[in-house]
Amino acid sequence: MFEREDKKATFKRFFGPVVATIIFGGALWLLYREFQGFRYEDVAQYLATLSPISLMLAFGLTILSYGAFVGHDILALRYVEHPLPYRRIGTASLIGFGISNAVGQAWLTGGAVRHRLYRAAGLSAKEIGGVVAFSVFTFWLGYIAWGAVLFPLGEPPVSGSALGLSISLRALGWACLAVLGLYLACCATGRSVKAFRTPPLPMALAQIALAIARTALTAGVLYVLLWGLPGMHYPEVLGAFVLSIAAGGMVPGAAGVLEAVVILVLSASMPNASVVGALLVFRVIYYLLPLTVAAGAFAVLETRRWRGNYKGEKT
Repeated sequence: MFEREDKKATFKRFFGPVVATIIFGGALWLLYREFQGFRYEDVAQYLATLSPISLMLAFGLTILSYGAFVGHDILALRYVEHPLPYRRIGTASLIGFGISNAVGQAWLTGGAVRHRLYRAAGLSAKEIGGVVAFSVFTFWLGYIAWGAVLFPLGEPPVSGSALGLSISLRALGWACLAVLGLYLACCATGRSVKAFRTPPLPMALAQIALAIARTALTAGVLYVLLWGLPGMHYPEVLGAFVLSIAAGGMVPGAAGVLEAVVILVLSASMPNASVVGALLVFRVIYYLLPLTVAAGAFAVLETRRWRGNYKGEKT
């Protein structure tokens, strides 16, 4: 019995990294194929001609998007019925998402940060687990909801054939719609999904609305960096972004996958070098800068806690 449990634990421990490696390797192959014959001088030219207004809007939308992430944790703490001051929630949420967005595995990386910060605020381990689960699920609800909006009806803004997908994007969209409908039905009836206690329907509707807005803001960062390019339309950028994050959800910051999918989809109607240039700036603004700030803030908080414990021990 114990040997079987050890095997299961070993499988769970290695399954995620193996899948992430496979996805990342496939993304690298796609990038290599797309970058053959690519002129990096064109990227430098794009960066030199990038509009200051586009940069300002990209920073502004990034701030709004991370503000919506704070809303994820506010709702999550109401879900576990342990509200905290907004300042404390904002600190834990921004540091948690700032790290997990770039590093990946949000349930683990962001969860570890929240455990440190929310534990100090008086939350139990069970409550922190509920906050992490609710917040991460809210993150994915944004992509499920947009998949349900963009893909089921009419002509999808992103072509499945462009991605080499054997599954129709319409079918994927209907699957997203079914998941969304099932979740709302469970919330309306108060039914639990395995160990997950569903929130009341009004909270679930607020959760979905917040997730939709945050996803739209994030895709908007990439959209404004592509302003002025021929063939650039927001629904197409949003659709490409939703697919890329869904495909690269287990890879840190969707590294490689984001670029591969967006380039495959958008380069058919836009200059390839401009798309790559916009993606580079997007990654710096949306992932690397928040990661730097979050890591620095977390280090400061941990240093202060260590000094406080050290002084307490001396006295």
